[in-house]
Amino acid sequence: MKNYAIVYPQDTLDHAVKLINEISKTGGEPGIAIVLGKNKETIGVVTDGDIRGAYCSGLNFKETVSGIIKDNFVYVYDHLSRTEQLNMVLDQVQKFPHLNDPRLSSVIVVDREMRFVEVTNLVALYEMGDISFKTIAVYGLGFVGLTLALTLAEQGFKVVGLEKNNDVIFSLSNGVPHFYESGLEYLLKFCLKSNKITFKNVEEDDYEADIHFISVGTPIKEDETLNYSPLLTVGKAIGNKLKSGDLVICRSTVPVGTTRCKLIPLLEETSGLIAGKGFHIAFAPERTVEGNALHELRTLPQVVGGLTDKCTSLASKLFDRFNTMIVRAPSLEGAEIVKLINNTFRDTVFSFANDVANLCQEYNLNSFDIIKAANEGYPRNPIPLPSPGVGGVCLTKDPILYQTSAKTERASFGKFSRTINNTTLEKIVKRFDKFVENHGMSNLNVMIIGVAFKGVPETSDLRDSPSLFVKDYFTTKGYTITAYDAVVEDKDLLAERITPIELAQGIRDADAIFIMNNHPGNLKVNFYEGLNNGTLAKPKYLFDGWSMFKQHEIESIDNVIYSTLGYETPYGHETH
Repeated sequence: MKNYAIVYPQDTLDHAVKLINEISKTGGEPGIAIVLGKNKETIGVVTDGDIRGAYCSGLNFKETVSGIIKDNFVYVYDHLSRTEQLNMVLDQVQKFPHLNDPRLSSVIVVDREMRFVEVTNLVALYEMGDISFKTIAVYGLGFVGLTLALTLAEQGFKVVGLEKNNDVIFSLSNGVPHFYESGLEYLLKFCLKSNKITFKNVEEDDYEADIHFISVGTPIKEDETLNYSPLLTVGKAIGNKLKSGDLVICRSTVPVGTTRCKLIPLLEETSGLIAGKGFHIAFAPERTVEGNALHELRTLPQVVGGLTDKCTSLASKLFDRFNTMIVRAPSLEGAEIVKLINNTFRDTVFSFANDVANLCQEYNLNSFDIIKAANEGYPRNPIPLPSPGVGGVCLTKDPILYQTSAKTERASFGKFSRTINNTTLEKIVKRFDKFVENHGMSNLNVMIIGVAFKGVPETSDLRDSPSLFVKDYFTTKGYTITAYDAVVEDKDLLAERITPIELAQGIRDADAIFIMNNHPGNLKVNFYEGLNNGTLAKPKYLFDGWSMFKQHEIESIDNVIYSTLGYETPYGHETH
């Protein structure tokens, strides 16, 4: 920590000049002494220039400091943001015109009780006050980190994207994203061309940053506890880079209390700085939807909760550069829980729709028709339509984190919703098992249409996709699995041991077709022509997981069985 010359009004000028000289020689703040009152409050300053002036005017060096104290010094409060501090300086300069001198440099930082904290200077204050000067490091370049990094770079910030996968780094450095997101490739190439972003391996040490974003994945273990390893690895890397005044913003979804109880102690231990004083830290949850993230980063309200008011202010100021609305949470924990309740609520609402589908299955009723009838003209609490499972890394994980965040054992919607949505998937494949058994079928060719976990907004994300559950289940049955996806690349399907196939050919060749997401591209060919391709030797099964077809039209095709959530063409049903 930097040393400062501290004197009192009763100290002699001789003592003051010797102390200033000693502090300067040892690397402390040169050329100035801070004058404190009887209650340790800051009452003025004395500079070496003041002392030289006193000497030239014949003042005896045995006289006290009180005779030359400058009590109209420029000061700022330490709890203010840098911008607020800069504005405070400008207000004082206007109030005291004689201070408006190009040689003026020292600004005294005090707390609310005017107790001395440190000395800064106008240049440093301006650079810290204008966030445009900051270099931003984004740790983790997945769906969350890359979209954020490019949005920041587009705003003119100098951004370093840090990733452990060298293949991803190479691809991004050459302008090729490693996943699909609308507008992403264009924005990546724009930011590379403008030299506002670079990509490095997180283990490299040749980068500096003032703001650190944590956006690594936080996977769930088999026992439903969180794997903290990615978060703690990045936390240690940041701690080794932290310097006084830096800002750390966590966007990784975590159980409530993780930032305060796990991340902050690691950063403090590694850096030697104290959170809230030496460095600033906030939690700002990512809530964008995949497929529309670049738009929602700018339009969806950004929640920010900091360790201190100043932490919250600094993080809010950064997001304010590109976001239309900042919502301040009362604490780190308040911001952490926002993300968990958003996604747990969504998963719970979807699970109710799927529970309705499960009930409808007991009566062989088309759940889409039933829910639409319930919603028709009824203004209160519209029920969402069901889906073949609820996938994606957020809705399959966050309800579990919501439950594990509770300090006491209690029933939780998070657990209930996950159980129902997983049960829906099981009911889909078990119903098909019964169909296969009733018709004495074997060695089936099963086609999956829509492998990404959702179709609208479109994404290439396969993580926790219901389609993979279906694929894995039918693979154990020895079935041949083919698939078509409008967005996912063939190499990614092959990596999941799925054979890519053209949509029209797959429809003609398959014994069973499972439509698992609602991408409009799923309908780009004439399904009726593909299904009605002559007399079928055995029944052809179409599972319409998103009610993209009219039931009666599919059932009008000879020997084609229509299935959706809750309903399946009855065994022995005559079709014409």
